Amino acid sequence: MLTDPVKYGGDPNDSFDVIVPSIIGGYSDISKAPGKQLLKQTAELCWRLMTEELGYKRFAAGGGDGGSPISQLLGVHHPESIISLHLTDLGFSIAQASFSNLSETEKQYLEALQIVGFQEGAYAVLQGTKPQTLAYALNDSPAGYAAWIIEKFRSWSDSDGDLEKVFTKDELLTNIMLYWTGGPSVRAISYREEWVSPSLKPDQQVYVPVGLAFPPKDIGPVPPREFAERNLKNIQRWTVLSHGGHFVAMEFPDLMAEDMRAFFRTYRQPSR
Repeated sequence: MLTDPVKYGGDPNDSFDVIVPSIIGGYSDISKAPGKQLLKQTAELCWRLMTEELGYKRFAAGGGDGGSPISQLLGVHHPESIISLHLTDLGFSIAQASFSNLSETEKQYLEALQIVGFQEGAYAVLQGTKPQTLAYALNDSPAGYAAWIIEKFRSWSDSDGDLEKVFTKDELLTNIMLYWTGGPSVRAISYREEWVSPSLKPDQQVYVPVGLAFPPKDIGPVPPREFAERNLKNIQRWTVLSHGGHFVAMEFPDLMAEDMRAFFRTYRQPSR
């Protein structure tokens, strides 16, 4: 939908080159330096990939969940290379931060986020503190691994508990198989390194243009704009999507493609 918009009834001037890098521990090896800012390492590798290997002087970036802080880190450390960022959430770094002088609206948001953390966060505590123990269990049981992954798709997607409304079985099984590499994959998605040494600090502010597209059925509530502006200093687009959950690009790709086209259209060179 992004590389060939005409095929989907779109404008050819909205076409993109799309680069989808693997996070460390996905197709690539797990970090050899535990506790050494895993997301920052990934962001730096992405920047080198784009500028040194592929030859892009400037590019846009985006994502959600871990992709949000990775994109923000690119904006913090390489603003000269980043045209703009498109994010589906604020990233867990700012959400876990402590700020003074919070407004009443911001306090209510963080309280709601804390409740969600108690309801949905057990996996993160286990993966962030004892990932190797979990890795042995999941690697030993294909059914267990499937349950661990599928439960998140069911709880965090805009499917009303009926997964096949938005995913095919083949998509879900492919996702499970990509994770099923034993211990390294659990460490890679665990946040353990980030808990030990966070890559993105709350005081690291992002000044490149940012577009935010919040899925209404994501894990947590949509944040108040004033909270987002604490570290995203140049928000140019603020959208609450009509539907979608945590995996919105996979759930409703047409919705995400249209929002990305609309946002990035502003930053295209006239000749392109």
